Amino acid sequence: MIEARDAVRLAIDAFKDITQDTRVEHAFLEEIELVGGNGSAHWAVTISLPPRLPMLGTVMGSPDKEYKVVTIDADSGAFISIKIRSV
Repeated sequence: MIEARDAVRLAIDAFKDITQDTRVEHAFLEEIELVGGNGSAHWAVTISLPPRLPMLGTVMGSPDKEYKVVTIDADSGAFISIKIRSV
């Protein structure tokens, strides 16, 4: 089983590789949770990113961060999914 620290690194690397989103350089770890067990465990890693258009967000009252949940297989370290997390 991979450690939490490794899951975070793998999640950020996968997000950057798949999305090519340069905001990942300013990502923050918000949450990490080990979910499941008995051969089907995965890490749910929530990262926050700055908004795509910061000034527009301020004017429109949008959240000051975007949240993504990246899921990593706890046994192999393989990428599973990226999902938007609502606040």
